[in-house]
Amino acid sequence: MPKNLTSNDGSDDDVDIGDPFLTDRFGNLTSWRLSDLEAAADNYLENEESETEVEEKKYSKKEMLKRDADRKKQYMEYALQKYNNDEDLAGFCEMRFVFDESKDEVIIIEGNMNSYEHFNFTAKQAGSTVLFFAEVTRDEGQLCNVLCCKPLDSDDNGHCFGCKNQGYVDLRHPSGESLYVGGHVDCEFPFMWDSISEDDSD
Repeated sequence: MPKNLTSNDGSDDDVDIGDPFLTDRFGNLTSWRLSDLEAAADNYLENEESETEVEEKKYSKKEMLKRDADRKKQYMEYALQKYNNDEDLAGFCEMRFVFDESKDEVIIIEGNMNSYEHFNFTAKQAGSTVLFFAEVTRDEGQLCNVLCCKPLDSDDNGHCFGCKNQGYVDLRHPSGESLYVGGHVDCEFPFMWDSISEDDSD
């Protein structure tokens, strides 16, 4: 933050031509010298660099696997929460679905580098366990965008090229293929992946 502004009284005392005091937008001298501004800029850049280094910290494989699993669980729980809210179940403990466990998850990249994540997970409602499908996209501004989240009937087995082409034939989708966005294009992206694999080398 700038120091207190002082009025320009026309005095030339203590003025260093090589390191002059700066003026504000009204033409008044401030107690900031040019060197102060340069030091503040250097300090800002050093802080930015330090924060970047922390963000780019190298995690061990175990930490990366845990972070990836935690992120996916968050996505599924968020999708289920949205389903409860949309169906007006959130306020009824006996009717609300509660996340149980993850079953399958796949990341699909297609089109103009659009990415979608498909999940199967189970949720409990009044003692019963129900299989769900969810499709989300990542969103930097919030946790994720939920494109679809719904319980699956026993005969639900919608087609998805994105999951099938990666070998995930057991991940089930709703029968109404218009309910989910990704996976309708029969293509394989060269760098497609499903998750951080435990088989990856260190």
